[in-house]
Amino acid sequence: MYSVIVIAAIQFLQVLYFPFHPQIRDIWNADNITSEIENILGFLRLVPYFEETNFNAYIVLFYILWAVIVVVVIDILYINYAFSKKKYAFNWPIIGLRIIISTFTTFLYVPITEYFFSVLNCIDVRGESVHYIFTEEVCWSGVYILHAIMAIIGVIFFNIIALIAVLTFFEYRSNSNDSNSKINSRSNVIFLLYQGILIICFAFMNSSEY
Repeated sequence: MYSVIVIAAIQFLQVLYFPFHPQIRDIWNADNITSEIENILGFLRLVPYFEETNFNAYIVLFYILWAVIVVVVIDILYINYAFSKKKYAFNWPIIGLRIIISTFTTFLYVPITEYFFSVLNCIDVRGESVHYIFTEEVCWSGVYILHAIMAIIGVIFFNIIALIAVLTFFEYRSNSNDSNSKINSRSNVIFLLYQGILIICFAFMNSSEY
């Protein structure tokens, strides 16, 4: 019960961050207050922790997240194989997958999706396309192309896993002790898509024309 409340509160605060995003913060006409709110809510994101580091550290975490997704895919394939052959040597892959998937579809969805899209977020500086945080990194040239391709593939895989999970894994029994039980998963899917749309908008609609 308490875990459901805590997770719901975290997700609410993650979504609440977007009205105070730096790109639209000026509309409040209270920069001191909104900047503090942005800083407080930013603790629930991954990107701010790496804004004061360097591009190499930023990319290291990116590939760590990529590795986690690969491990999850391998785990899913293993469990599928084990069920098809009816051979269950271990229970921990199922338990581990359930825990990881539940975090992927709740409070880790926004940070991870935003991090992948942040790799693709470029701005124009003096006629040159550069990364919006690390402006010394020129976009769409050299090794950045590899990072961009991996980011696109990673965010697609991650969102496919998250969408399949929210569509299929939920407690539907009305007499269940699970306080998060529901008749269907429509609300979870809509909320997940809503978060994804917000992330995409703020990642790519970053020029003055928007």
